[in-house]
Amino acid sequence: MSVRTMLYIQPMLWVLLEVTAGFCLWTVLMTFMKNAVLKKGVAILALLAAVFLAVDFTLIRKPHLEAQIVLMPFYSFREAAENPEKYREMFMNIVLLLPFGMAFPYVLPDRVNKARRLFLTVLSGVVLSVLIESAQYAFLLGRCETDDVLCNALGAALGGLSYRLSWFYKNRTEKTQSLP
Repeated sequence: MSVRTMLYIQPMLWVLLEVTAGFCLWTVLMTFMKNAVLKKGVAILALLAAVFLAVDFTLIRKPHLEAQIVLMPFYSFREAAENPEKYREMFMNIVLLLPFGMAFPYVLPDRVNKARRLFLTVLSGVVLSVLIESAQYAFLLGRCETDDVLCNALGAALGGLSYRLSWFYKNRTEKTQSLP
């Protein structure tokens, strides 16, 4: 049984707990890892794994008979009213780029200021998502949807918040320790 299948057959609450645990574990790991070279290496490996999994989950499948495209934003919510399984698809699209968003800020060069990292993370997530959706359309691998790009961007942004939380905790701890 593939990882994709295992994720889709689990109850949503269980998937949410797994995602939350992974998010917290990553944030704590990256907050307390002292060695900068090791931290960057771990982030690069995590980013490569995240991109590989995103491509595997979305592009490694049998082709459909026709290309489908939905460019109307938030159309999935209308579809979800008739088919509640669509909510699960939207949630899984958010989760798809969450690991990417968690790792990407750590891969950026040190000269990129902290405030721009979240912006660059979301922008890169949108670019990756558009590439995936375009490939799905071009190779008849699934339905190309604007909502998928929006959900993926939200996932990248939520993942980027892991970096912000880590940065906030470090600054707060350093300020507390420097007080007399």
